[in-house]
Amino acid sequence: SLLFRENVLYGGLNDKQLVDIIYNDSELGSPIFAYIHGGYWASLGKSSSGTFVGPLLEQGYRVLLVDYDLCPTVTLEQLCEQIRNFFKWLQHCAKETQPSSTSICGHSARAHLLCQIFNEDFLRQQQPEFYAINHLFLISGVYNLRELWQLTCCNENNKLGLDAVRAEHLPPLCWPDNKKLLLLHNKHDLRRNYGGR
Repeated sequence: SLLFRENVLYGGLNDKQLVDIIYNDSELGSPIFAYIHGGYWASLGKSSSGTFVGPLLEQGYRVLLVDYDLCPTVTLEQLCEQIRNFFKWLQHCAKETQPSSTSICGHSARAHLLCQIFNEDFLRQQQPEFYAINHLFLISGVYNLRELWQLTCCNENNKLGLDAVRAEHLPPLCWPDNKKLLLLHNKHDLRRNYGGR
C-alpha cells in the first residue's frame, strides 16, 4: 500500500525546510530518491515536483520531495545552509532506515546548491558516520552566477540580492578529484518564464 508522510522537518521550525516522503509498505531498506525542485532560487515548490513519483514508486523507490525557502525571503548563502541541513537530515534518515541506495536529484538552481554538498570541508565534518550518496543527478543546472544575476528574466529587481562580488564567490563547482561527474545537456530543454513568479 502507498504511504505518505507530509511536511517532515529537516531544518528550522518556522520555515520551508520540509520534505514529503512517499513509499510502498515500509521505509526500511527501500532505496531513496530525493528530488529538490528548481525555480531560480525564487519560485516553485515541492508540490510541483510530482510528475515522476509514480514510475519511481513502481520501481520500489522511496521518494523524497524537498522544499526550501525562496529568495528574497532568504539569501543564497542561507539556501546553501538549508541544503546542507537536508543532507545532514538525509544521513540520519539513511542510518535509521538502511536504504539499499541513495540518490539525490536537483533541478536548475538546486543543481547549483547540491554541488555545495561536495565541498570537501563540509564532507569532512560528516565523518565517521557518513552514509554514501550513490547517485547525484544535476538537471539543467545553473552554475555561473556572474552573468545570470543581471538578467531580469530570472533576477527581476535583484530578488537574489546579488552583486558582482557575491556572484563571483557563490559558483559551486568545487568537486572532489576522486569522483566522476557526468554532465548532461538537453539541446531542446523546455523553456519557462520564471520572471513573473
